[in-house]
Order: sequence, then C-alpha cells, then structure tokens
Amino acid sequence: MNKEIKKNPLFLLGLFNFLMGMFFIFQDELIARPAAYLFQLNFIILLYLAKKK
Repeated sequence: MNKEIKKNPLFLLGLFNFLMGMFFIFQDELIARPAAYLFQLNFIILLYLAKKK
C-alpha cells in the first residue's frame, strides 16, 4: 500500500472496524457473530472507498 492510503481517514476507520470484527468473532453472544461479519464487511467497503479516492 502506498502512504496516501495509510493517511486516509477512511482507511483508519476501516482498520478500526477490522480490529473490532476480530474482537467480536471470538465472543459467544448471540449478536456477536453477525456483528463481526458486519464489521468485516464494513472494513472491505471502506478499504475500497479509501483506494478509490
């Protein structure tokens, strides 16, 4: 990745979503697994938008 993408706020937000998704995927609650998938999907979308800019 180039340095412009790493400074993009969308990339940083996506990275936060990725880490939150990794945290939630190991939880045993009923809502934790779908929340983890949503965080991971949000990470992919934000990474696409950060690269597009």
